[in-house]
Amino acid sequence: MKEISVKALAKVNLGLDVVRKREDGYHEVRMIMQTIHLFDRLEIMRNQSGRITMSTNLAFLPTNENNLVYKAAALLKEEFDIGDGIDVKLHKHIPVAAGMAGGSTDAAAVLYGMNRIFDLGLFICRISVEARRGCSLLHYARNGARGGDR
Repeated sequence: MKEISVKALAKVNLGLDVVRKREDGYHEVRMIMQTIHLFDRLEIMRNQSGRITMSTNLAFLPTNENNLVYKAAALLKEEFDIGDGIDVKLHKHIPVAAGMAGGSTDAAAVLYGMNRIFDLGLFICRISVEARRGCSLLHYARNGARGGDR
């Protein structure tokens, strides 16, 4: 597969309890989340340059290593020693910094897309990104209501 288009669904928190602050600075939380029909779309194309390139419809969003999509793609490339690169076009519709998991769901979407494009055979794209970013990308890779601790 050379390219894929992936929807990254927004989510809302139906319930959220802050359990404690962890030593790494993140908070342990217990939450109930529900996906909604508001989404970003990622067009992901394989390239042979070995580089990750990114563009978006919002000029103020970073398109380099300061973007969660870029970081997730770079970590997956490193984790699986992927020689080829990807071009990502992010069509952003989820409001930025609105607490609707836009960045996390976009990162999960790029992991899903790369899993398909590079035929990695991952059942769920749940790799070291979770631990490194302190966010539960597992939920964002699935639809529906979910509860859990993070």
